[in-house]
Amino acid sequence: MNAIMESLKRIISYAQNNGISPDNIIIDPAIGKWTPEKLPMYDYETIDNIQRLRIFGKPILAAISRKSIYW
Repeated sequence: MNAIMESLKRIISYAQNNGISPDNIIIDPAIGKWTPEKLPMYDYETIDNIQRLRIFGKPILAAISRKSIYW
């Protein structure tokens, strides 16, 4: 979760520094197995700690796809 938090912090900063209005930013914690090294336990941790993303003050998109997540 800490890696996700750091990544989102960098992405939000980059977007705002490049002219994206803060009101137009929605964060997505990327739940789903989209890289070979990402194990399902990381998705479970993200789901369990999703409230931590509120610190960014942005809407949170948690789109979980059946085709890309392993239960």
